[in-house]
Amino acid sequence: MNRTIKEATVQRYHYDRHDQLEAQLAGFITAYNYSRRLKVLKGLTPYEYICKCRTSQPEQSAPANAPNKHLGGVDTWRSHNGIAAMVTTAR
Repeated sequence: MNRTIKEATVQRYHYDRHDQLEAQLAGFITAYNYSRRLKVLKGLTPYEYICKCRTSQPEQSAPANAPNKHLGGVDTWRSHNGIAAMVTTAR
């Protein structure tokens, strides 16, 4: 995934400011999670795969009061000093 991100952003565009890169990355991660079909997931998008797992195995899903229970993608949210930050898990 890291190579995919690098090829789609840093190697393709020039950014004058760091916030421009962050905005491009956020858009790319969202598009990847909701529209990219992967062979390893048997043709499902990461979002579809997570939904399928949660509905087929509800006992292993997050508890009702978990802060990231309704998170739609493969990204996780981590809180640092009260500030939520998105951390992408590399596979």
